[in-house]
Amino acid sequence: MLKWDGFDEAIIGVGERCSTDSMIIYDHSKMVEILIVRDEMTFEEAEEYIDFNIIGAWIGDTTPIIMRDQMPYDYCTTTKKIKEKE
Repeated sequence: MLKWDGFDEAIIGVGERCSTDSMIIYDHSKMVEILIVRDEMTFEEAEEYIDFNIIGAWIGDTTPIIMRDQMPYDYCTTTKKIKEKE
């Protein structure tokens, strides 16, 4: 499995999908925290680093997954509207 160097403490599990090998899942918030503490980045610098250098990188079908602890705003809004109609 492919790993992001320096982020072992942010690993929260292993993901699987059809026709691919397993991939590591990282906690986005923990990755931000690691960069702030270890590399003395600001929150904004850590977010930008992760967005550009990690989330923006494709290294094949087993590219690790970055999990955020919140659903995107549009998804939450859409889900709420669907439930209100039921």
